[in-house]
Amino acid sequence: MVFDLGGVAIRWSDERLFRKVARHLGLPPDRVRAAMEAAEKPLELGRLSLSEYWDRVERRLHRSIPRSMRRWWIDEFERYARPDPTVTHWLAHLQGRGIVVACLSNTDPSHVRILRRNGWLRPFSPALMSNELGALKPTRRIFDLARRRLGVSPRDIYFLDDKAANVAGAQRAGWTARRFRGIADARPRVERWLALRTGGHQRL
Repeated sequence: MVFDLGGVAIRWSDERLFRKVARHLGLPPDRVRAAMEAAEKPLELGRLSLSEYWDRVERRLHRSIPRSMRRWWIDEFERYARPDPTVTHWLAHLQGRGIVVACLSNTDPSHVRILRRNGWLRPFSPALMSNELGALKPTRRIFDLARRRLGVSPRDIYFLDDKAANVAGAQRAGWTARRFRGIADARPRVERWLALRTGGHQRL
């Protein structure tokens, strides 16, 4: 089992930060979101420092980003990101049955440090991060790299992500993947898949 973090195992969305920056700068949220998401990709690949990320956002928005705002990338995540307790409980249940549980996330070193310091990555073995793998979801490359790290065939992986594009990317790589719409929807689907893997005859 492979879980995305933000929006699945961790209650967090970058949208909170996008809206806060837009309000502070007096700019349309869609414009700020586009600028921040574009700069975010190389950050999550490990190719930019956080300072360089904000420099790029400045250039795209043609607005100065003061030092106090530059802290928000870390401060907002630290303040508001939290594990989803229902997913955490489910992870423990799966592991208790001998099922390997991993995560695969587009993220950057500053957020990884917070995740590790708080112990939120302990349930996952391995914890696979885009900035460490040097590839991003939904590209085929990250799923192939992750599969090799997991040491299994694509057909042995079930992946949950809150973004449709990432689910499609995993499916193109041969994984079984479904969009996460809450544990009440995901858990029965996973249980049916696990039943099929162990000789059951239920349909997904």
